[in-house]
Amino acid sequence: MTDMPIFSKGWYLDAVYGEDWDVVTVERNNEIVASLPFAIKKKAFFKYIYQHFFTQTLGPYIRPDFRTANQEVKLMKELISKLPEVDSFDQHFHYSITNWLPFKWEGYQQTTSYTYVIEDITDLIRVYKGFSSNYRNKIKKAEQIVDVVSNRSLEDFYEVAKMTFNRQGMDMIYDYEFLQQFDSRLYMESRNKIFFAVDKENRIHSVLYLTLGDDTAYLHLAGEHPELRKSGAGILLIWEAIKYASHEEKLKKFDFQGSVIPQVERVRRACGAIQKPYSRVWKHHSRAFRIMKGLRG
Repeated sequence: MTDMPIFSKGWYLDAVYGEDWDVVTVERNNEIVASLPFAIKKKAFFKYIYQHFFTQTLGPYIRPDFRTANQEVKLMKELISKLPEVDSFDQHFHYSITNWLPFKWEGYQQTTSYTYVIEDITDLIRVYKGFSSNYRNKIKKAEQIVDVVSNRSLEDFYEVAKMTFNRQGMDMIYDYEFLQQFDSRLYMESRNKIFFAVDKENRIHSVLYLTLGDDTAYLHLAGEHPELRKSGAGILLIWEAIKYASHEEKLKKFDFQGSVIPQVERVRRACGAIQKPYSRVWKHHSRAFRIMKGLRG
């Protein structure tokens, strides 16, 4: 199913969750027409459905020929009824899922997040013109300072990515061992490409990890050396990743996996991406879990 988001595909779920995921499905005439994958985490005496940082979206998937309003509602109700008993459910739905009402009717809550997408990267001249003039100048400047390569190590990537978190006073949210396992599976599926911006002194200015779907390329991870950020290499890598996705992979869309952080959001818009709202849908089934979440703020 080429229209299924990459994050809901079995091999991708294996890459992120290993064997710790499952899926509920609905069939019509012995064919699966709707599905909802999920992962369960256990902590203390709580058991809850959660979403890993490396999974932008999950939520329900409905086959295109069953996406009429009436059928969509019925299928979502069936999916909800098949979910296991847990203390809490918390997932982000793909932006193509615009109707979460069946979940609302079952007591779920919703808030809106945003990603940023360039809808058509097949016309690279138009895409380049969509970058702000300031960013086009940064690209030209960076081209004189760094070369873009893909032959550096995954460990090199991780070290630069970690610098970005350290600069912001944050702990790294994934460890190198997990990244190795994730990268190995995506490499097996030919679904990744890593870019490094390297200068003549062999210093890595910026890194970018691209994940490749059936019609969409995802800017999955990125990082910059805090002392070399002024070179503009980060913007250059975005442009090089878009060119690669268009020319080499023949993909149509580029998803920045956007952010609500103001500084990051501005970058996405300045690259010509458009805002795409998507829903975070959750429900705390147990009173004890609600209290625990409330105490955590």
